[in-house]
Amino acid sequence: AEDIGAGLASWSTASAGASTGSREGSEARRSREDAKFFSKERLMLIAVTALWLVAGLAMYTSGEVVRDNQGRSLSVVQALYLISQIVTTTGYGDITPKSDLGMLWSTIYILFSAVMFSGIIMEVTDAVVGHQQSQLDNALLQVLDQNDDIHGAVASQSFFQRYSGLIMAAMFYFAVAFCWTVFFMFYCDVEADVCEGLDAIEAFYFAIVSICSIGFGDITPRTSGGKIFSSIFGVIGIVTYVNLVGAISDTMLKAKKNSSYLALMTEHELDVADRSQDGKVDLYEFTRYILTHFKLVSGDVFDDIKLNFEELDVDNSGELDSSDLKALFSQGDAQRRRA
Repeated sequence: AEDIGAGLASWSTASAGASTGSREGSEARRSREDAKFFSKERLMLIAVTALWLVAGLAMYTSGEVVRDNQGRSLSVVQALYLISQIVTTTGYGDITPKSDLGMLWSTIYILFSAVMFSGIIMEVTDAVVGHQQSQLDNALLQVLDQNDDIHGAVASQSFFQRYSGLIMAAMFYFAVAFCWTVFFMFYCDVEADVCEGLDAIEAFYFAIVSICSIGFGDITPRTSGGKIFSSIFGVIGIVTYVNLVGAISDTMLKAKKNSSYLALMTEHELDVADRSQDGKVDLYEFTRYILTHFKLVSGDVFDDIKLNFEELDVDNSGELDSSDLKALFSQGDAQRRRA
């Protein structure tokens, strides 16, 4: 533990000196990431999404796949309304395929949509993972950089500054819900002489059920304008809902990160952190204890890292150097010759 601790000590000293430079380079890294946003893969995904939408509109308005309750071909508005239900997985059930051809096409279209949106989810997940990794890196710096006044910085922030991401996400989400509620309370189609006519509770219930992608189907739009509105705001609502969930997770992660600091250690905590049971806690043991105690990293990860280090440390010196690398290459050559 002492050898590994010494290595971590030298590493933490170097990282502390480099932390300022890494923070100064964050803006440059962010600019490079923005430049990579419209990559070849993402442009291809946008093109496929456009083709998918055109194909859906063409088939669902052809009259051969799905018809409305009066047996007529779907209008563009109705087709877009149906596609939006597939996208948001809402499924009100007011427009559904009845024929074998309609069921076969819808099955293929839904499965293709799942594959296509898996790519979109992958891109979103990649962005989220990158953001979470950034949060973890910040937490590691806060644990190891003893020159940073963590609690002072957090305490100096106002409530809005501390929870601005969560507050803004909630505002966008409930703004969409409010617009949805007002629309379905007061909108009327003058030409068709039909109004949505929901009361406040019904309209708000319809909004939350729709933008949370539940879609019980007990309330559905009655007018063409309502179908257009729900097609557009259904997608926007899902985005704000996912953003709100992400903001809640991010707030919880920040709270955990800001709590990853010990002003004092009890005898029990010292004993738990002392992995080598030598009565002392070195930097490696302290780092492991902090990260596992606050659930930033699991103990299995540290065990795997230590095992990997021991496998590479051929001469058991507690350090990795060129002699270890040469020994590893020699072992690999010997194994290949025996094979």
